[in-house]
Amino acid sequence: MILPLSVLVFAFTLVLPISSHSQPRPTRAAPPSSSFNPLPADSSDARRATITILGGIASPLSKAGLTEFWGMGPSGAAQVLVHVSRSVSVGMGLDVASYIFSSGDFSSKFPTIRVQEKNILGISILLTAKFVPVPQARLTPFFVGQLGAAQVTPTEYREVVDSVRVTYYNIPRRFRLASNVAAGFDLYIARGFWIEMEGKLAYVHNDPSRGTTFFLRGGIVVRL
Repeated sequence: MILPLSVLVFAFTLVLPISSHSQPRPTRAAPPSSSFNPLPADSSDARRATITILGGIASPLSKAGLTEFWGMGPSGAAQVLVHVSRSVSVGMGLDVASYIFSSGDFSSKFPTIRVQEKNILGISILLTAKFVPVPQARLTPFFVGQLGAAQVTPTEYREVVDSVRVTYYNIPRRFRLASNVAAGFDLYIARGFWIEMEGKLAYVHNDPSRGTTFFLRGGIVVRL
């Protein structure tokens, strides 16, 4: 009676460790993916100098001298920025915008006058500062401030009617102080390469013909 009982106890001690090791260990779930995943170590630290090329539209919002007969047109921009820290970069920017003449608006105001279509080209040279609050994110929002000089190509339409000089429009060439604010995001694509989208408001100071212009543009950022 004692011998069979000892055999059973010995068999139980062998089976118990095997059954405990046969159970699978729980696995840890992978963290959910996010557009704000950290970038490779060199993607933000090494972005010391960049060039940005943008293209899009420009729409004048004020003043009447420009908005009366001119409307939305294509625009472009180029910026060269040097990073002074991970979040702040400074440099120079060039903005170019074309404002398209509306013959319909002119004819509705002067139905008996022959239309002269003259588009206007605006150029701005700007000191630029860019702030990126989350520099190591894959999708990084940013804010930009700019200060510089702006001008447009001069255009006018005048006639002498019954010995009286009549001016239908007159946009002179003037250099004026310009201040801009912009916001958007950079999307990291590959090492040294980003896609950028931005919306910007530009204001020309002390100009009777020009005021505020809205820009909506997209493009690329390349590390130099």
